[in-house]
Amino acid sequence: MKEAVKPSKEKPINTTLMRVKYIFLFLAMSSPIPVFAKSYIGPFLEKPHKNEYLVAYEGNIPSDAYVIFENLFNGKRKKAKLFTVVSHRNGLKTRRLKKASLRNYASDTLYSYRLVHRRKKGREYFFQTDNRSESQFSFLAMSDAQHGYKVTTRNILDTVIPHAIENEGDYPIRFGIFAGDLVQHGSKYKLWKKQYFDPMQPLLSKIPVMPALGNHEEDDKLYFSYFDLPTNGSPKSPEHWYYFDYSNIRMIALDTNKGYRTKEQLHWLENVLQEAKANDRIDFVLAFFHHPHQSELWLKGGIEYSGKIEKALVNFTRRSSKPSLYFCGHTHGYSRGHNLKSNHTMLIIGSIGGAIDDWGDEEQKDYLYYVKTLDEFGWVRAYVDTGPNARIVFERHSFGDDKKQKYMGVVDRWVMKKKNKLPGRPRIVKKKVTTKKVYLKLSRFQDTDGDEHLTTHYQLSTNPKFIAAKNYYKQMTNIYWDKDKVKKFHPRFLKFKKSRFKYFRVRFRDSALGYSRWSKVLKF
Repeated sequence: MKEAVKPSKEKPINTTLMRVKYIFLFLAMSSPIPVFAKSYIGPFLEKPHKNEYLVAYEGNIPSDAYVIFENLFNGKRKKAKLFTVVSHRNGLKTRRLKKASLRNYASDTLYSYRLVHRRKKGREYFFQTDNRSESQFSFLAMSDAQHGYKVTTRNILDTVIPHAIENEGDYPIRFGIFAGDLVQHGSKYKLWKKQYFDPMQPLLSKIPVMPALGNHEEDDKLYFSYFDLPTNGSPKSPEHWYYFDYSNIRMIALDTNKGYRTKEQLHWLENVLQEAKANDRIDFVLAFFHHPHQSELWLKGGIEYSGKIEKALVNFTRRSSKPSLYFCGHTHGYSRGHNLKSNHTMLIIGSIGGAIDDWGDEEQKDYLYYVKTLDEFGWVRAYVDTGPNARIVFERHSFGDDKKQKYMGVVDRWVMKKKNKLPGRPRIVKKKVTTKKVYLKLSRFQDTDGDEHLTTHYQLSTNPKFIAAKNYYKQMTNIYWDKDKVKKFHPRFLKFKKSRFKYFRVRFRDSALGYSRWSKVLKF
């Protein structure tokens, strides 16, 4: 896209803080692991509540061990006792999951933390606390690690850490989301360390990552023991669905697995959306769950229940004029689609490591409203601006495909805006009408805030009020099976059969999903 949709650079980078921060990060990577905790999972950060961070460890950790948090701005330290979450035998191993809490922390401040037992000190880790009043921040979106732990490990180390964590710029990364399938079998204890916590650990130790349940978690108690999630979902299904607000965004996690595709969850969602509609602090609503409604790479991967979620989000956006989006996984590839009638986006973000659904592997279909589908590994970073000109810029980072894993850079970028300046009204500058066909030339696409042309939408009707009109949509881009299927399409030239229709009108849609006014009506 044009330069206009890239993140703004209004706030200068604190280069001294960033330099100190990455020196600490380098030292952390090279610090030794103490003998008393050499077999543990973690540490990994969690943020179940607005005023609390949790750090979790699992392993042979003595009962009198503790965690030291240090504010690196003023040097103040806090000693936090470890509380036991799980302590029992799992198979032939003794499982001890312990967590420590940091409350009353300083906002937007670099902290270190480490496990301590008597005179032994564990590896030191670092994280930046949140700042909910900031004007700019970012977050990460990922899904589907599963059995691809080798790819996940490389993806995190080779792309996420250097191109996100170590390249925050003016948009500090405050959290991540994970749209399900963290492991291949959630009921198998040993896979949690091997397939999720170890490959993701360089990231999990630095930012809290909020998960949604995938089908491969198998609704197992291990998932619910590891993660402390917000408890604002339905009481009968705690932590299966929940929401949290960060600055001007409402994030909603949902459960699209069998057994939980219920009216209860949809009713809860409607209430959460209604509250977001009335909340002036919320500019955008973003949901994340595992199964897409429809998927170009894998038709059988889509489910109707997700279509009901999509309908609820579309209706919310129509009622509130607040943009909405959902992230999902399940399909191991990337797809971006936009509802044709609402400022709502569908984003399939798989896979961080699970084997790719390649072109030709499954039954596939080219949907009109999807503009780009890629059979690649990758992840998404979202840059958020707040205030009167609030917006989110989304970037898809690619890590290649099954044949070759290599950082391929940003392969997709688009913007969501709170307030969008609409494109100029199109005009019909030339026409030719025969007994069978109509040929039209339209005026050039114009957009005052630099958005690109996304769609040409025209209607044909038998009456001048366009009641029961026939709708046609021409997308500017349609990346499918590694090719742009509309590469030769020129949005200013239309050709169609005259048929029984007598009236025509057209409008343009920009890349921020805003439609222009309709053109003047043409009567054949």
